[in-house]
Amino acid sequence: MVGPSKRVWAGVVIHAFFAIGLVYLSAVGYFLRDWQHIDIAIAVPCVFYLLYWWCVPESPRWLISRGRLQEAEDIIAKAAKTNKAIIPSKLLTKDMAEDEEQDPGRIWQLFTSRVMLIRTSILFFNWMVVSMMYYGVTMHAGGMGGDFFLNFFLMAIVEFPAYSLAIILLDRMGRKKLHSLQPLTLTLAIIGKIGSAGAFAVVYVFSAELFPTVVRNAGMGASSCIARIGGMVAPYVASSGDLVGGKFGQALPLVIFGAASVAAGLLCLFLPETLNKKLPETIEDGIKFGR
Repeated sequence: MVGPSKRVWAGVVIHAFFAIGLVYLSAVGYFLRDWQHIDIAIAVPCVFYLLYWWCVPESPRWLISRGRLQEAEDIIAKAAKTNKAIIPSKLLTKDMAEDEEQDPGRIWQLFTSRVMLIRTSILFFNWMVVSMMYYGVTMHAGGMGGDFFLNFFLMAIVEFPAYSLAIILLDRMGRKKLHSLQPLTLTLAIIGKIGSAGAFAVVYVFSAELFPTVVRNAGMGASSCIARIGGMVAPYVASSGDLVGGKFGQALPLVIFGAASVAAGLLCLFLPETLNKKLPETIEDGIKFGR
């Protein structure tokens, strides 16, 4: 729904609301304490998602591919009015709709060539590790000593500078370098949260730009599913220090998170940079991209 010049802002700013949710959760947990009341407090706001049905427009490109030209033209006209742009009175024709129709990609096509297999596997691994360290470092707040709620609150607050840095640096350093350097900050828990939050924001933008258009939705959906593996492993890693105990036990979760994140960052260096590049449309484009 946004052009290339706004892709970083749209892809990163949305993550600030993850942090707002964590701040809200820390406040709810501190004041309510009872897990049932906390569950209710975090579930009720989800009702507002129903409003999206009326607020969020359909994708014009999808409407065009389905031959629903008038609906697409109405949305484009509304966007043009918002942006104070002038468009032709008759913007879309039946021929344009036919040009937009193309063979829809399939998720398994991400694994049918050596190039796409390697890139997809690296992206999947990065999603899994980023999710594991993002949630794991947050969950480790209880093992850092001091007040649990204050630690959790601090873990949420530090995400805001992480996203600000991502916005500032993404179009200067590029996706690949920035994503591979972020996990190295896991030497300290707070800095580690900044690194993991920033990496989470970057991997969304980076993956969306690497996956060809025909399989972008499927690729992003599959990546998000793989990330849940990291999320499921996170609490076990965060509590692994309890089994060891002592100073080493307190540091063990961060050692595991750090090792995994460094490995993911190094693998990321094998991916092509997407900054200021024409993004791949087809599977063939994806194979040729960056070579």
